[in-house]
Amino acid sequence: MGCVLAATVTMNTPAAAEGELDTAGIEFDFNADGVTDKTDWEELRSFVKTYRMEEDGTVYFASQEVPETIRYLLNDQYGSRQSEGYGIDVSRVPEYYLPSLGLSTRVKSQGSFGTCWAFASLSSVESNLLLQRSGKAGILDPAGYELKLNNESDELDLSELYLAYIAFSPAKEPQSGEGTVPHLKEDMPNAVFSLGGFSSSSQEIFTSWNGILPEAQEPYKPLKADEDGGDIYGLWNEAKDEETAPLAHVQKFVYLNAPTIMKPDLEDRVYRYIGRDDNAVDLMKQAMVKYGALMLGYKSDNSRPDEEKTGEYYNYINWAQYDDRDELGFSHMVSVVGWNDAYPKENFQAKENELPPGDGAFLIKNSWGSYQTNHEEYGEAMEEALKNAEGTEVEAAMNRSYNYGIPDEDGHGSGYFWLSYYDHSILNVCALEADDAADGFAYDNIYQYDFSRPFASEISVLPADNEETRVANVFTVNGNERLEAVSVYAPQAGCTAEITVYSVNGEGAEVASGALLAQETATLSEKGFHTISLETPVTLSSGEKFTVVERIRTEHEGKPISWLNLETTVKQELQTDENIGELRTVTVSSPGESYAYVKSENGFVWTDIETLNRETDASQVFTFGNALIKAYTTDIPEMADGTGTLDPNHIQNRIPVYVLCGVLAGIIVALVVKNRKPKQ
Repeated sequence: MGCVLAATVTMNTPAAAEGELDTAGIEFDFNADGVTDKTDWEELRSFVKTYRMEEDGTVYFASQEVPETIRYLLNDQYGSRQSEGYGIDVSRVPEYYLPSLGLSTRVKSQGSFGTCWAFASLSSVESNLLLQRSGKAGILDPAGYELKLNNESDELDLSELYLAYIAFSPAKEPQSGEGTVPHLKEDMPNAVFSLGGFSSSSQEIFTSWNGILPEAQEPYKPLKADEDGGDIYGLWNEAKDEETAPLAHVQKFVYLNAPTIMKPDLEDRVYRYIGRDDNAVDLMKQAMVKYGALMLGYKSDNSRPDEEKTGEYYNYINWAQYDDRDELGFSHMVSVVGWNDAYPKENFQAKENELPPGDGAFLIKNSWGSYQTNHEEYGEAMEEALKNAEGTEVEAAMNRSYNYGIPDEDGHGSGYFWLSYYDHSILNVCALEADDAADGFAYDNIYQYDFSRPFASEISVLPADNEETRVANVFTVNGNERLEAVSVYAPQAGCTAEITVYSVNGEGAEVASGALLAQETATLSEKGFHTISLETPVTLSSGEKFTVVERIRTEHEGKPISWLNLETTVKQELQTDENIGELRTVTVSSPGESYAYVKSENGFVWTDIETLNRETDASQVFTFGNALIKAYTTDIPEMADGTGTLDPNHIQNRIPVYVLCGVLAGIIVALVVKNRKPKQ
């Protein structure tokens, strides 16, 4: 074995001079003229500043329109779709259902709140944990080939109320105030539960080891009644929540190809359906077998169970949706728990086209309740209401509300429906993988700075016109710990991540100038958040600092690009009531936490985030925050004398290569001399 473990690496890290970082190599061809220049940033700033929500629109939903349009534009220009599946042959299985296997939890009700995203997200966590506990992850079990809606698991029940509440609670120290913060004009009861949300909110919360508590601790029930007799919702056990370890740590959160391909029309302010990814359905099926229930966004005829249902694209007889409009976004999030390739296209209805172009549908678990959940909630009062509605004009509406969904084995509304493979509104398909507390967590500690929660369906970062751009976080460990893994965010499918870990020589030392402690390279076929284990863990002493540097590369139109993987949000001064609405995204970054290695007029330089926010053209529009890097450690058990255990890696990772080799050579020479026999 060669002596290669601890060579000191010093990167060229001159400080950036004023005006030197105008472009920093950052790309965003906003006006689509084939090049990124100052005009793009000026026009993008003008677009954001002058954007106005529709007069009849709900105020807080305007908060998604600007960041979501930016996300669509970036995906349209630089996006790549996942080409690799998971090696699971789903073509031989025409129908498959997680509920039949007991690998998904039962239908719940979000009530009158905009919390569908929380129900869909936690449904995925519950299903993934059940799948792992069953040992069937990645395995097609024949027991799932027949639909059985009464076989759901009641083993897990996680708190949607807690997740929805903390989504709009700013972060605490050291990133105090960071997050999606409501600026409501009126004091609305239960406002935090009516603001809606996205899978990106779940990603940030889950991957920061938060948001996963038992339903019993934070039940989805009103705390009290207000003076007018209305229900007031809130946290039941806030003090206890702070001390309770989550039931799972989400270590992977990925964005899959959706069957629908959309493109933003800036002039008409709509998202247009421009085509279909025929491989996406197969990929979604494989992901369901590998990860469990998927999250999915689609255009519903309403987004809450108490809203009026039009039925224009939804067949309430067959409980089946096919929306064929070409100007769509999505308004509702649900859980995908099965598929049926032979589901008849004749069971759908559409406004502009008579039928979908083919058979096939996903089984969707909604969050609008079922006969069972509603009966448990309302009991005899529900039965009386349904009976009184018989033969009246409200009978159908009452049945939709109290007896929603495909009939189960007992003939009652199950809370599930069918969504055509060909629906034009299917977007934002996500999957996740959780670390189960029941088995003992893989990691004891997490180090992180990124808590901003962009109000958009995915996290967006900006590309650079080169393959050298990097980002770095500097962390300080709290105890004697072993660095086992780091996180990587892949902005597109097919990224290559190069990870290096360095010691920190001291205060004011150049970035990445210490001893090289670890190095990994990973190819990421899936877009999203990943955890990458270090082949050789690094032992760290209490109070010791280390730097994690990441270069995320891919190609665009045959040219190499790298990604500026920093928190990236619209500047605070551009977020107003008129263009953004009543939700603000706040990004906080403190000196000494994060750095970026970017192109300048004099070559590549390391710069701090403050300089990046002051000197670059992109800072006309965006505020950059911390690097999207987390670090995971395990605790090192202490010796009886409290000194901690001695780990050979701790020494090995810090001895310069020439010293190590010299010492070994000296030992070998001494042994040879000692054992040499005298001449006879």
